[in-house]
Amino acid sequence: MNNYDIMKEREGKAVKTRNHFENIKLHFCILKNSPKAVGILLGILVIFMSFMGYLIFLGMDGYSVFAFLSKTNYLFSTCLMLCTFSMFKLIQNTNQEELIRSIKKNKNVFAIYLYIDFLIVLFIYNIIFIIVLYFQMMNITFIHFLEEYFLNMFMPQFICLTLAFILSLFQNIIISIAELIIFLFFASPWSEMIVWQEKPMFPIDQIYSFIKRPFEIFYQNSEWAIDVQYGLQNEIGRKYLILFWCVFLTMIFIFYLYKCDINRTKRKSILIFITACLSGICLIMGCLPESQLRINNKWNGYFQDFYSYDKNGVKKQERVHYRISDYHLKIKMKRMLQVEGTLLLESEKPQTEFRLTLYNKYKISHLSSVIPLTYTQNGDIIDVVFNKPIDKVELNIEYQGFHPRFYSQENAALLPGYFPWYPMCGEKQIYTNESQRTHYVVNGYNTHLRIDKANVTLETDRDYITNITKQRECLYSGITDSISLFNGNIKETNDQQIMTYLTANGISEEEQITFVKEQFNKTLDILQEQIGLSKESFQSKKLILVTQDIWRNNGKGYVSIFDEYMIITTYIQPTEFLHDLLNSSSNYSPLANCMRQMTIYDSIDETYSEFVNGIDNVQLKSKVQDCVKKRGIKEFFHHLYNYILNNTDENDLLFLERMINNDSYL
Repeated sequence: MNNYDIMKEREGKAVKTRNHFENIKLHFCILKNSPKAVGILLGILVIFMSFMGYLIFLGMDGYSVFAFLSKTNYLFSTCLMLCTFSMFKLIQNTNQEELIRSIKKNKNVFAIYLYIDFLIVLFIYNIIFIIVLYFQMMNITFIHFLEEYFLNMFMPQFICLTLAFILSLFQNIIISIAELIIFLFFASPWSEMIVWQEKPMFPIDQIYSFIKRPFEIFYQNSEWAIDVQYGLQNEIGRKYLILFWCVFLTMIFIFYLYKCDINRTKRKSILIFITACLSGICLIMGCLPESQLRINNKWNGYFQDFYSYDKNGVKKQERVHYRISDYHLKIKMKRMLQVEGTLLLESEKPQTEFRLTLYNKYKISHLSSVIPLTYTQNGDIIDVVFNKPIDKVELNIEYQGFHPRFYSQENAALLPGYFPWYPMCGEKQIYTNESQRTHYVVNGYNTHLRIDKANVTLETDRDYITNITKQRECLYSGITDSISLFNGNIKETNDQQIMTYLTANGISEEEQITFVKEQFNKTLDILQEQIGLSKESFQSKKLILVTQDIWRNNGKGYVSIFDEYMIITTYIQPTEFLHDLLNSSSNYSPLANCMRQMTIYDSIDETYSEFVNGIDNVQLKSKVQDCVKKRGIKEFFHHLYNYILNNTDENDLLFLERMINNDSYL
């Protein structure tokens, strides 16, 4: 190609570009002839922009405003969709379309350029939102924010606008409106309210979920507060669903052009076939199982364990005569948790049968050793049987799965060490529901599950926050009584005590550290003064600050105390701290229940007054008062606390008699 041909080609491209700009300007002028429709559209944009400004004026941090706008994005997109659909239909029914068609000799050029005009307006609107929101943020990288904004704000709006445009092209307005209504319903928050709290006889819940799943392009469960560690819902499946709608709508538009074109080409047929295949693949990928945080009342969802586990309080955990002395685990998180590795199983005496605990949603795909074995996974229990007695053997294990609350996917992980997302020896009580054992309702995951001290090595697919010492990138090893793993909107600090901070909770790292330390020290001071707890024994531990959703809708999980560290939230109060310590006990005597229900006040006299008023038995109350007269409130509470934790067989009256009569009682 010579220079003349190159210049001619460039000139041709420039002319086409100028023509495109002229067409866009022309169609903007056409919009001026529909002032009412344009006014409604602009009014919607102004209302939502003003709403954002109002939230910022109220003092909400940028991420909270962003999360709130994501939750209300369905409302905005619905208004946008209905308004643009009406405008497309209104303008198409005027002589303006005929005028454009006579000039351009193309039936579709009018609608296409009108759609581009609306897309430009939407783009400008979102650019303003991005600029304003990001400058209100703290601790969030621009790339991470842009990804979340693109997925939760712009793309749902883009899909709604495109769908309105395509539906407006078809002549049968009744069918178009019906399809519009169906889309808006299944994509709406109201469709999320249709749940089954019990497993139905016929799997209608699964059928409904299958139908609804492709429409989940907006933020789900928007009536619930956002989990700041999990962030907005950027799961792999949701990305594929967004991509599905983009490809599917492209296919529908190509099909429309193919249908309207007299000279149908083979190229369009091939494009329809390709886009149909791609949309099918995206839909399948979007509907595959994965770890998602979705708070609803489904029988097999977020509250599944509350409904499924029995209500018998805390059971005494029988000691087993074997342990896992070494964990070497390779961990990957994409759609869900994937674990493979080795476990060194040791027994005090040779035996053939062993029992392990692993949460029932994690399914084992492989379990073997050099010594032949058989295993069964029934619920949370794994029974392993060898063909001969062993005292030491290495197990090879592979499993994968996810939990509806303790999430584990590529964007976020919430896997506390007390939860058996990794194998634990013996039969463990994962969940406790004590509503039938005491007036004080304590529901939640057993935060006191531990393993025997073991060597732990973790090889991971990315860096995580963990209690295990980091040796190098993606490699952790150490000796510990638990394995905790966290990821998401959480980062490490340089502080000597507070290991982490949350990047999306609206305050700086320094403010979080200062606030948590003040709350923590105040709590320990009060408990040391009133209960006699050793402040130093807790202050020496590292603190991992995580999302408050770790205890959402539960009476447990405010704090979890391990040998060398603690998992805490910003909600650190003396009452909840003491309750968590007491919940390790299976003592449900009247005095124990009163102490569980007791509120810790700044004044020890107020605390004692509430405690003694909670005792119904007159004789027991009198004995408590006599004991306090002789021993004092602080000493009484201190010994009562130890009495509850020791799980002794003596009753409350005997305990009080010994305190009254024996000055050396401990």
